[in-house]
Amino acid sequence: MINKGSIYLVVMNFDESLEFYKNLFEKDVCAQNKNRFAIFDIGGFSLAIMNSLYDIQNPDKVVTKGLRYDEYDNYYEIASKN
Repeated sequence: MINKGSIYLVVMNFDESLEFYKNLFEKDVCAQNKNRFAIFDIGGFSLAIMNSLYDIQNPDKVVTKGLRYDEYDNYYEIASKN
């Protein structure tokens, strides 16, 4: 199936958000990396739930390739903005 696009949601409460979207879409995730992110396939459209706390709580598991840009890569700061 051709990917029709993607949306990434950065959330403060990963487990709660994951359950919310499982119930909303009435389906399980199609891919998940521990509790760092989970992806739903909705008819070829991807919705990714990103855990804003994962990198802070697991700095030893974070691998960065290339330059890091806080405005894009700091999920906690992104999720904390009002």
